[in-house]
Parts: sequence; structure tokens; C-alpha cells
Amino acid sequence: MKSEAIDVNREGSESPLVTVVIPAYNRESCLAEAVESVLVQETDFKYEVMVVDDGSTDRTGEIARSYGYPVRVISKENGGPSSARNAGVLAARSGLIAFLDSDDLMSPGRLARQAEFLLAHPEVVLTFGDIILDANAGEKYRKSLNLPFVKDQWLVVDNPYRRLMTRGNFVPNQTTMFRKDDYLRAGMMDESLLVSEDYELWSRMCSMGDFAYCCAPFALVRRNLEDNLMSSCHARTDMARALHKMLLRDQSLGPREKHESLALLRTFLRQMLRYDLRERGRRQMLKDLREIGSRLGRWYFFKWWAVSLIPLPMARLISRLRSRTTGPARR
Repeated sequence: MKSEAIDVNREGSESPLVTVVIPAYNRESCLAEAVESVLVQETDFKYEVMVVDDGSTDRTGEIARSYGYPVRVISKENGGPSSARNAGVLAARSGLIAFLDSDDLMSPGRLARQAEFLLAHPEVVLTFGDIILDANAGEKYRKSLNLPFVKDQWLVVDNPYRRLMTRGNFVPNQTTMFRKDDYLRAGMMDESLLVSEDYELWSRMCSMGDFAYCCAPFALVRRNLEDNLMSSCHARTDMARALHKMLLRDQSLGPREKHESLALLRTFLRQMLRYDLRERGRRQMLKDLREIGSRLGRWYFFKWWAVSLIPLPMARLISRLRSRTTGPARR
């Protein structure tokens, strides 16, 4: 991992039980709210907040340092959110790690609830909860995850690996807590991915133990910010890359599950290729098609090769017309 941790506040002699890692890049407008949503958590144990300033050019680092301990700050060259999270985990002084994004808010009571559950269940390697999207923040809580649901109860996820491979990522990264040792043993996040780096990591952690889900909101997720990565082009490209990496590594899916996983890859890849054709050009589209589309057969490759011959203005017009008639693509 290419990152250098500097300017780390190491006040306090007693090691914390939990470190909340918050990667931040140019987040002066919202970082304070994220940090304060952690600092108001009521717990019977000590915790720290690790803000990783990922090469910001605004006042992000200054705002983070203004809090003092238990907020610690790492400053590093910009490397993306996976690089920042890896650096934060490596610098953490606790045995338990919780993630929160710099534009999101932690729900009250979350830290205590997750830490107590993990300590009581050594067979569990990953805990997470539900999210409330900012668009629904004023409404009564509605579950958003496609999982079984018993309000306010912990449930063990049945066959999380198969679910990840055939249905997509069901684990909201900003609600997770896990053991630092397990994260390191799994190999940390893939720093080549800007989006879906968590998706790929969870697939590696499945073989290490159980995943447990609390049927309660653990974070308010704000997607309306201009530079939110899940609203960027990377959401259209890195999901396909992540699942492709997972399929290359897979050794346990049966024929039916493999078929379902390839169908999911086809959905992700279609989004990537359409984006390539509209925004990045035919050369990039053919590169991604050769890299990933070969798993879907010769016919799939030649179909998209033929699509790439359509002139760009016409391709953009067709894409807009399809969006109006079919709506946004489903995941």
C-alpha cells in the first residue's frame, strides 16, 4: 500500500476499544457533522476517531485537528478512499474498527451496540446495520437492505458469499464494524478500486466467519453532494471491475450460482460500456470489453463491438431515448 501516515495525534495512554476511521478528501463543508455524530456516542468504553486527510486542498485537515483527542489525524497524499481507509486501519490503536464516510452521520447508540455484539460473538467477522438515505431522512424509518428483517434484532446472514456473488453488495460500508486483525488477514481493501472496494473485500472475508446484520439504522447517508463517489462515473465502472476480480478468484460457486453471478456481471458491465461509449470513447470501451466481457462469451463481445461502431452523437441520443422509455438501470 502506497501511503505515508504523518502528523498523528497519540494522546491518551489507555488504548481505545474502537477506532472510527473516516476518510476525507476536500470535505470542509460536512466533515464536522460527521465527526460530531461520533463524539456524541454514549459508550462505557474508550474510542478514538481517525480522520484520514487524503491529500485535501481545502480546510479538511485543519477542521479535523481543531477537535483534539480523541480525534486523531493522518495526512497523506491523495490515493482514494480505499487507500485512506487502509492507512487509518493500520494506524488504529484499537482492536475493533468502525467505518464512517465523511459526508454521512453515525446513528446514536451504534458504537456500543456493535462493539458489545462483536465481543460476545467471536465467530462473527463483520457486523453492519441499515442506512437512512438523505432523501428519506424526514420520514419514518424504512428498511432499505434486501435482507430478512426483525426490527432491532441481530440476524446472521445466510451464505453471504453466494449473496454477494449473485445479488451484489448488501453491506453498507459506512455501517460496518470488524476486528482489525481480520481486516489485515483478509488483505485490506484493493486500492485500485475507487467504488466497490468494500464489495470486493467482503467477498474475501466471507470464508473467515459469519456476517451479522442489525435490523436498525446505523447511518444517515447523504448522496446529494456533488462529489459523492456513488454518484460518479466510478459507480458505473468499478462495480464491474470488483465483481470480475471476485469471479477470477472464485472456486466454490456451483453451475447455477455461476450463471447468476455472470448475469449480475452482465448488468454491471453494460453500465460500464454505455458510460465508456458516451464519455470516454471507443478505445476505452473496447479495452474494458476485452478485459471483462470475454467471460460472457464471443457473441457478447461481438455484439458490443458492433455497438461501438455507432457514431458517438447517435449513441448519446439512443442512450437518452432509452433512459426516458425504460427509466434508470436497475442494480
